[in-house]
Amino acid sequence: MPKIPQSSSKPRKPREMTWDNIDKMLEAGCEGTEIAAFFGISDDTLYRACQADKGCGFAAYRAQKRSSGDTLLKETMFASAMKGDRALQIFLAKNRLGMRDNPKDDTSDTQPIVKIEITHIDPENAEPSDG
Repeated sequence: MPKIPQSSSKPRKPREMTWDNIDKMLEAGCEGTEIAAFFGISDDTLYRACQADKGCGFAAYRAQKRSSGDTLLKETMFASAMKGDRALQIFLAKNRLGMRDNPKDDTSDTQPIVKIEITHIDPENAEPSDG
């Protein structure tokens, strides 16, 4: 069996786990399992800490923070586009406004016309009649 080389470097200093750090990671879109692994704890430990410290389940807390991060990202993208970032202007035009590079003729995407025949039924005779 080959020998596994021993690391000559010092062990890493544990990362400081604070709710500010966790909040930033959640705003960036990280999952609970990723955050727990980053701090070297189990995901269940993170979820229990959220319940104890924040008074809510992790899923609800994560959704709130992710939404906040989405808003910050949208604000930053919009501000950059308004300052002249052409790539972001194009991206937002396509994704937000539904614009596209090669507009198609609207009639080419339509479905064939379906003929519908409507027949009037006389309620007294309960037989179809032409109208």
